[in-house]
Amino acid sequence: MRPRIIWIIFCKEITEALRDRVTLLVLVGLPLVLYPVTFVTTSQVVEHRTMVEDRRVSTVAVWGVGASPLLDWLASTNNRLKLEPWQGIPTSLRRELEAGRLPRAQPGHPALLPRELRLGLGRPRAEPTTEPEDAVLRAAREVVSSKQADAVLIVWPGFDEALRRQERGRISVYYDSVIPRSAQTWSRLSDHLDQFRQHVVKERQRERGLPKAFLTPLEVQQDDIAPLQRQIGNILGQALPLLLIMLAALGALIAAIDMSSGEKERATMQTLLCAPVRSLEIVGGKFLAVSTVSLS
Repeated sequence: MRPRIIWIIFCKEITEALRDRVTLLVLVGLPLVLYPVTFVTTSQVVEHRTMVEDRRVSTVAVWGVGASPLLDWLASTNNRLKLEPWQGIPTSLRRELEAGRLPRAQPGHPALLPRELRLGLGRPRAEPTTEPEDAVLRAAREVVSSKQADAVLIVWPGFDEALRRQERGRISVYYDSVIPRSAQTWSRLSDHLDQFRQHVVKERQRERGLPKAFLTPLEVQQDDIAPLQRQIGNILGQALPLLLIMLAALGALIAAIDMSSGEKERATMQTLLCAPVRSLEIVGGKFLAVSTVSLS
């Protein structure tokens, strides 16, 4: 290859690219105008959607008898949860729950074991990896899928008695992670169920006269000593390389299309091929031009 010919072709392509308004618009207009507007608009849309979802009230179907402390706690601490007793439950399941005859209400049932055991993790032989398709699961799936409720909270029989004896009360929450409203409802329920759990633990601790530090033997305090400017710089340092790569790829794509198919449409490629130059020299000059445009 002859470097002088490659340089001539490179200068020709750069001159034509700078004369082309479309190329200048892509190189200057998109990074300076379109991208910031797109980012700001997208962030505002996401923020608005998040605010709308936060204000929305989640409907929770409550199946079961008793559990008044838990239900009162959920009703008093969160005004974004609407509890609907017996919403969408079949009559036969309601009678079974009220009578306390459902097998899943009994301790030790496979559906009440930890998820690792139900999925067969830690066992020497393979076990089914799906939850049994029982009547409660089918009914809860129907209620959530038909959007009668965003989630189903089941209070198994013996919940109140277990709390009175300072034992473990059992509840189940059915939700659909594919439906955003249902997944958000589970997130809200999970937070407030954790708060209720901590509240019950503190009450038991107070009744037994245990010191406040009984459950927290270790106090860990964390402080981020990085200044705000360094934190912002760290975020920009992670995001800017990806943004620069995207901008360079887009600029190279537009320039490569114009220098190949665009030149063929303008009928200038034939003239270049008739010149006493080699094909590799043409490719080399165009490649340098595309690289320069993409990095500019």
